Amino acid sequence: MNILLRFPLPLSVLIIIILSVSISFLSLRFVKKKYPHELLKENHEVAGYIFNSFSIMFSVLISFVVYINWSDYNEAQKNVYEEINSQSNIFHLASGFSDSVKKEMQSDILEYSKAVCYEEWYDMTIGKKSQRVKDAYNKLWDLFLNMDVNSLTHKTLYEQGISELNRLSDSRRQRYLYLENTIPGLVWFILLLSAVLSISFTYFFGMKKKVPHYILVIAFTTVTMLILFLIYVLDHPYSTDYMITPEPFKDFINQMEMIIKAG
Repeated sequence: MNILLRFPLPLSVLIIIILSVSISFLSLRFVKKKYPHELLKENHEVAGYIFNSFSIMFSVLISFVVYINWSDYNEAQKNVYEEINSQSNIFHLASGFSDSVKKEMQSDILEYSKAVCYEEWYDMTIGKKSQRVKDAYNKLWDLFLNMDVNSLTHKTLYEQGISELNRLSDSRRQRYLYLENTIPGLVWFILLLSAVLSISFTYFFGMKKKVPHYILVIAFTTVTMLILFLIYVLDHPYSTDYMITPEPFKDFINQMEMIIKAG
């Protein structure tokens, strides 16, 4: 499934639809040949009751999983802006230090942002972390920890800088948490099994006219598989260009570079 996240989203959706509809269509043809309409009609009442009960349980499960993943996605997106806000605060607080410290601090923040934006973001799409970001992060901490606090004119700026760096650290850890926070395999097994059973149930509600039955089954299959794919994509918020992107980092980098050039 991970390979689908590397394709453009429309192509991934098209592949999902073609594969699922093809399998569903062939399976429905097999059932129709083996079980004639008259035989299936005799069991519609019992089958309909079971299908309704099963559909309700499946719908509740799907709704719950989508809600949880959508909430996590929104939190992951919010966390990106919090990480950028902390960087921005540190960058501007640097103006209150000596010229040498200011230059080094702003340079370190810029390096950290570029490493996240242009290197680590791609690494996160395949579930990895960047060593370059780790080095830039450690360098930023070393700058603050090795600073001679007693020689500082404005010690409150140092305290605020440490506070913002702690927030940056929290946001960074949260970003990695959402990178690794995936749906358990057991939940995926139950979701896929429920989807297969739900689609299979529709084969046993025969209709005299085949075309409407095929259309209904194909539509149900398409919607079901797209919802499962939506859950999978939401569970990997950094994996596609249509999810959380590094654009906020790019905007922040441009702003920092303009400020540094201006003096």
